[in-house]
Amino acid sequence: MVISVTASTTSGKPLSKENLNKTIDACDRALALDLAKKKVLDFVESRMGYIAPNLSAIIGSTVAAKFMGIAGGLSALAKMPSCNVQLLGAKKKTLAGFSTTTSQFRVGYLEQAEIFQSTPPSLRTRACRLLASKSTLAVRVDSTRGDPTGKAGINLRDEILKKIEKWQEPPPAKKPNPLPVPDSEPKKKRGGRRLRKMKERYAVTDMMKLAKRMQFGVPEASSLVLMQNINTLFDNFKGFVSCCSCLLPNANYIYNMYMFPLMLALVPYVATKLNF
Repeated sequence: MVISVTASTTSGKPLSKENLNKTIDACDRALALDLAKKKVLDFVESRMGYIAPNLSAIIGSTVAAKFMGIAGGLSALAKMPSCNVQLLGAKKKTLAGFSTTTSQFRVGYLEQAEIFQSTPPSLRTRACRLLASKSTLAVRVDSTRGDPTGKAGINLRDEILKKIEKWQEPPPAKKPNPLPVPDSEPKKKRGGRRLRKMKERYAVTDMMKLAKRMQFGVPEASSLVLMQNINTLFDNFKGFVSCCSCLLPNANYIYNMYMFPLMLALVPYVATKLNF
Protein backbone atom coordinates (compact mmCIF):
# COMPACT_ATOMS: atom_id res chain seq x y z
CA MET A 1 0.00 0.00 0.00
CA VAL A 2 1.35 3.38 -1.02
CA ILE A 3 1.16 6.04 1.68
CA SER A 4 1.43 9.68 0.71
CA VAL A 5 3.31 11.82 3.22
CA THR A 6 3.20 15.10 1.33
CA ALA A 7 0.88 16.79 3.81
CA SER A 8 3.10 15.89 6.74
CA THR A 9 6.22 17.35 5.11
CA THR A 10 4.77 20.79 4.18
CA SER A 11 5.21 23.86 6.29
CA GLY A 12 1.45 24.20 6.84
CA LYS A 13 1.34 27.96 6.36
CA PRO A 14 -1.94 29.36 4.97
CA LEU A 15 -1.90 31.06 1.57
CA SER A 16 -2.30 34.77 1.26
CA LYS A 17 -5.59 36.11 -0.05
CA GLU A 18 -4.08 37.09 -3.40
CA ASN A 19 -2.44 33.67 -3.95
CA LEU A 20 -5.62 31.91 -2.85
CA ASN A 21 -7.71 33.85 -5.38
CA LYS A 22 -5.23 33.04 -8.17
CA THR A 23 -5.29 29.36 -7.25
CA ILE A 24 -9.09 29.22 -7.23
CA ASP A 25 -9.23 31.09 -10.56
CA ALA A 26 -6.73 28.63 -12.12
CA CYS A 27 -8.80 25.68 -10.90
CA ASP A 28 -11.98 27.20 -12.36
CA ARG A 29 -10.25 27.69 -15.72
CA ALA A 30 -9.00 24.09 -15.71
CA LEU A 31 -12.51 22.83 -15.02
CA ALA A 32 -13.91 25.07 -17.77
CA LEU A 33 -11.31 23.78 -20.26
CA ASP A 34 -12.13 20.20 -19.35
CA LEU A 35 -15.85 20.87 -19.84
CA ALA A 36 -15.18 22.51 -23.22
CA LYS A 37 -13.04 19.53 -24.23
CA LYS A 38 -15.85 17.16 -23.36
CA LYS A 39 -18.31 19.22 -25.42
CA VAL A 40 -15.96 19.18 -28.43
CA LEU A 41 -15.40 15.43 -28.09
CA ASP A 42 -19.15 14.85 -27.84
CA PHE A 43 -19.70 16.87 -31.01
CA VAL A 44 -16.90 15.06 -32.84
CA GLU A 45 -18.29 11.75 -31.62
CA SER A 46 -21.69 12.58 -33.04
CA ARG A 47 -20.10 13.33 -36.43
CA MET A 48 -17.68 10.38 -36.53
CA GLY A 49 -20.07 8.38 -38.69
CA TYR A 50 -19.45 10.92 -41.47
CA ILE A 51 -15.83 11.92 -40.70
CA ALA A 52 -14.33 8.44 -40.16
CA PRO A 53 -16.95 5.73 -40.74
CA ASN A 54 -14.43 2.91 -41.18
CA LEU A 55 -12.53 3.73 -37.99
CA SER A 56 -15.79 4.02 -36.04
CA ALA A 57 -16.86 0.60 -37.29
CA ILE A 58 -13.76 -0.99 -35.73
CA ILE A 59 -13.23 0.73 -32.38
CA GLY A 60 -16.42 2.71 -31.91
CA SER A 61 -17.20 6.40 -32.27
CA THR A 62 -16.19 7.26 -28.68
CA VAL A 63 -12.66 5.90 -28.96
CA ALA A 64 -12.34 7.24 -32.51
CA ALA A 65 -13.24 10.75 -31.31
CA LYS A 66 -10.58 10.55 -28.58
CA PHE A 67 -8.04 9.48 -31.19
CA MET A 68 -8.95 12.47 -33.33
CA GLY A 69 -8.66 14.84 -30.38
CA ILE A 70 -5.29 13.64 -29.12
CA ALA A 71 -3.74 13.26 -32.61
CA GLY A 72 -4.88 16.65 -33.88
CA GLY A 73 -7.14 15.67 -36.75
CA LEU A 74 -7.80 12.93 -39.25
CA SER A 75 -4.83 13.68 -41.51
CA ALA A 76 -2.39 13.71 -38.57
CA LEU A 77 -3.83 10.44 -37.31
CA ALA A 78 -3.46 8.85 -40.77
CA LYS A 79 0.27 9.68 -40.82
CA MET A 80 0.96 7.85 -37.56
CA PRO A 81 2.32 4.30 -37.57
CA SER A 82 0.36 1.60 -35.81
CA CYS A 83 2.84 1.39 -32.92
CA ASN A 84 2.14 5.03 -32.04
CA VAL A 85 -1.62 4.62 -32.49
CA GLN A 86 -1.49 1.86 -29.90
CA LEU A 87 0.02 4.28 -27.35
CA LEU A 88 -2.43 7.15 -27.87
CA GLY A 89 -3.94 8.03 -24.51
CA ALA A 90 -1.58 5.82 -22.48
CA LYS A 91 -0.82 7.14 -19.01
CA LYS A 92 2.35 6.62 -17.07
CA LYS A 93 1.63 4.22 -14.23
CA THR A 94 3.56 4.17 -11.00
CA LEU A 95 3.67 0.68 -9.53
CA ALA A 96 5.80 1.55 -6.49
CA GLY A 97 7.69 -1.71 -6.72
CA PHE A 98 4.72 -3.98 -7.35
CA SER A 99 4.44 -6.57 -10.12
CA THR A 100 3.55 -5.63 -13.70
CA THR A 101 1.54 -8.82 -14.24
CA THR A 102 -1.90 -7.33 -13.61
CA SER A 103 -1.23 -3.92 -15.18
CA GLN A 104 -1.89 -3.07 -18.83
CA PHE A 105 1.21 -1.37 -20.18
CA ARG A 106 1.56 0.20 -23.63
CA VAL A 107 -2.21 0.43 -24.06
CA GLY A 108 -4.01 3.74 -24.50
CA TYR A 109 -7.58 4.46 -25.52
CA LEU A 110 -7.76 1.11 -27.30
CA GLU A 111 -8.46 -0.61 -23.98
CA GLN A 112 -11.86 1.13 -23.99
CA ALA A 113 -12.86 -0.50 -27.28
CA GLU A 114 -15.53 -3.19 -27.23
CA ILE A 115 -13.37 -5.77 -28.99
CA PHE A 116 -10.55 -5.27 -26.49
CA GLN A 117 -12.87 -5.64 -23.50
CA SER A 118 -14.44 -8.83 -24.86
CA THR A 119 -11.05 -10.46 -25.46
CA PRO A 120 -9.64 -12.80 -22.76
CA PRO A 121 -6.90 -11.20 -20.64
CA SER A 122 -4.25 -13.59 -21.93
CA LEU A 123 -4.83 -12.42 -25.52
CA ARG A 124 -5.34 -8.70 -24.97
CA THR A 125 -1.78 -7.74 -25.84
CA ARG A 126 -2.03 -9.43 -29.24
CA ALA A 127 -5.52 -8.04 -29.74
CA CYS A 128 -4.27 -4.51 -29.00
CA ARG A 129 -1.57 -4.78 -31.67
CA LEU A 130 -4.09 -6.16 -34.15
CA LEU A 131 -6.57 -3.37 -33.40
CA ALA A 132 -3.87 -0.72 -33.81
CA SER A 133 -2.76 -2.05 -37.19
CA LYS A 134 -6.28 -2.41 -38.58
CA SER A 135 -7.31 0.98 -37.19
CA THR A 136 -4.38 2.58 -39.01
CA LEU A 137 -5.56 1.07 -42.27
CA ALA A 138 -9.11 2.26 -41.65
CA VAL A 139 -7.95 5.82 -40.84
CA ARG A 140 -5.97 6.00 -44.09
CA VAL A 141 -9.03 4.86 -46.01
CA ASP A 142 -11.11 7.56 -44.29
CA SER A 143 -8.52 10.27 -44.89
CA THR A 144 -8.71 9.70 -48.64
CA ARG A 145 -12.50 9.18 -48.59
CA GLY A 146 -11.95 5.80 -50.18
CA ASP A 147 -15.07 4.16 -48.71
CA PRO A 148 -17.64 6.58 -47.23
CA THR A 149 -20.10 3.74 -46.59
CA GLY A 150 -17.87 2.11 -43.96
CA LYS A 151 -17.86 -1.37 -45.53
CA ALA A 152 -14.07 -1.55 -45.40
CA GLY A 153 -14.16 -0.95 -41.65
CA ILE A 154 -16.84 -3.62 -41.19
CA ASN A 155 -14.74 -6.11 -43.14
CA LEU A 156 -11.68 -5.28 -41.04
CA ARG A 157 -13.73 -5.70 -37.86
CA ASP A 158 -14.93 -9.13 -39.00
CA GLU A 159 -11.35 -10.09 -39.78
CA ILE A 160 -10.23 -9.06 -36.30
CA LEU A 161 -13.01 -11.05 -34.64
CA LYS A 162 -12.20 -14.14 -36.70
CA LYS A 163 -8.53 -13.96 -35.75
CA ILE A 164 -9.31 -13.58 -32.05
CA GLU A 165 -11.72 -16.51 -32.27
CA LYS A 166 -9.02 -18.52 -34.02
CA TRP A 167 -6.58 -17.77 -31.20
CA GLN A 168 -9.00 -19.20 -28.65
CA GLU A 169 -9.36 -22.55 -30.40
CA PRO A 170 -7.69 -25.50 -28.64
CA PRO A 171 -4.60 -26.95 -30.31
CA PRO A 172 -5.18 -29.93 -32.60
CA ALA A 173 -4.87 -33.34 -31.03
CA LYS A 174 -1.70 -35.23 -31.74
CA LYS A 175 -2.41 -38.00 -34.22
CA PRO A 176 -0.75 -41.38 -33.72
CA ASN A 177 1.83 -42.31 -36.31
CA PRO A 178 0.63 -45.33 -38.31
CA LEU A 179 2.90 -48.34 -38.36
CA PRO A 180 4.32 -49.41 -41.71
CA VAL A 181 2.85 -52.44 -43.48
CA PRO A 182 4.94 -55.49 -42.57
CA ASP A 183 6.73 -57.07 -45.51
CA SER A 184 6.27 -60.80 -45.96
CA GLU A 185 9.40 -61.17 -48.05
CA PRO A 186 12.86 -60.75 -46.52
CA LYS A 187 14.66 -57.55 -47.36
CA LYS A 188 17.34 -57.81 -49.99
CA LYS A 189 20.27 -56.26 -48.17
CA ARG A 190 23.82 -57.51 -48.48
CA GLY A 191 25.79 -57.48 -45.28
CA GLY A 192 29.22 -57.96 -46.77
CA ARG A 193 32.24 -59.90 -45.59
CA ARG A 194 32.88 -57.66 -42.59
CA LEU A 195 29.34 -58.11 -41.24
CA ARG A 196 29.47 -61.88 -41.76
CA LYS A 197 32.75 -62.08 -39.85
CA MET A 198 31.27 -60.07 -36.99
CA LYS A 199 28.23 -62.35 -36.82
CA GLU A 200 30.48 -65.40 -36.75
CA ARG A 201 32.52 -63.87 -33.94
CA TYR A 202 29.48 -63.24 -31.72
CA ALA A 203 27.43 -66.26 -32.81
CA VAL A 204 26.41 -68.98 -30.35
CA THR A 205 28.77 -71.93 -30.76
CA ASP A 206 27.93 -75.62 -30.35
CA MET A 207 29.89 -75.76 -27.10
CA MET A 208 27.81 -72.92 -25.65
CA LYS A 209 24.61 -74.65 -26.73
CA LEU A 210 25.70 -77.86 -25.00
CA ALA A 211 26.72 -75.95 -21.87
CA LYS A 212 23.31 -74.27 -21.66
CA ARG A 213 21.44 -77.49 -22.34
CA MET A 214 19.57 -78.99 -19.40
CA GLN A 215 20.01 -82.73 -18.80
CA PHE A 216 17.15 -84.89 -17.56
CA GLY A 217 17.72 -87.25 -14.66
CA VAL A 218 20.90 -85.46 -13.54
CA PRO A 219 20.90 -83.10 -10.52
CA GLU A 220 21.72 -79.55 -11.50
CA ALA A 221 24.69 -77.92 -9.84
CA SER A 222 23.54 -74.73 -8.22
CA SER A 223 25.61 -71.72 -7.32
CA LEU A 224 25.57 -72.73 -3.68
CA VAL A 225 27.20 -76.09 -4.48
CA LEU A 226 29.80 -74.34 -6.64
CA MET A 227 30.73 -71.89 -3.89
CA GLN A 228 30.95 -74.69 -1.34
CA ASN A 229 33.30 -76.64 -3.59
CA ILE A 230 35.47 -73.59 -4.22
CA ASN A 231 35.62 -72.73 -0.51
CA THR A 232 36.56 -76.32 0.34
CA LEU A 233 39.30 -76.25 -2.28
CA PHE A 234 40.67 -72.95 -0.92
CA ASP A 235 40.59 -74.20 2.68
CA ASN A 236 42.46 -77.38 1.79
CA PHE A 237 45.08 -75.43 -0.10
CA LYS A 238 45.49 -72.96 2.78
CA GLY A 239 46.04 -75.89 5.13
CA PHE A 240 48.68 -77.23 2.80
CA VAL A 241 50.39 -73.82 2.72
CA SER A 242 50.34 -73.56 6.51
CA CYS A 243 51.99 -76.96 6.76
CA CYS A 244 54.65 -75.94 4.27
CA SER A 245 55.33 -72.67 6.05
CA CYS A 246 57.26 -74.54 8.69
CA LEU A 247 59.62 -75.85 6.04
CA LEU A 248 59.55 -72.86 3.64
CA PRO A 249 59.54 -69.39 5.23
CA ASN A 250 58.29 -67.81 1.96
CA ALA A 251 55.28 -70.12 1.54
CA ASN A 252 52.72 -67.42 2.39
CA TYR A 253 54.37 -64.97 0.02
CA ILE A 254 54.31 -67.53 -2.81
CA TYR A 255 50.65 -68.28 -2.10
CA ASN A 256 49.58 -64.62 -2.17
CA MET A 257 51.58 -63.68 -5.26
CA TYR A 258 51.19 -66.74 -7.49
CA MET A 259 48.91 -69.48 -6.25
CA PHE A 260 45.92 -67.38 -5.15
CA PRO A 261 45.52 -65.62 -8.57
CA LEU A 262 45.90 -69.03 -10.20
CA MET A 263 43.05 -70.39 -8.10
CA LEU A 264 40.84 -67.45 -9.09
CA ALA A 265 41.62 -68.10 -12.75
CA LEU A 266 40.47 -71.72 -12.33
CA VAL A 267 36.99 -70.69 -11.11
CA PRO A 268 35.43 -70.47 -14.65
CA TYR A 269 36.92 -73.84 -15.53
CA VAL A 270 35.39 -75.43 -12.42
CA ALA A 271 32.05 -73.81 -13.21
CA THR A 272 32.14 -75.29 -16.73
CA LYS A 273 32.90 -78.75 -15.38
CA LEU A 274 29.96 -78.51 -12.99
CA ASN A 275 27.63 -77.39 -15.85
CA PHE A 276 26.94 -74.06 -14.13
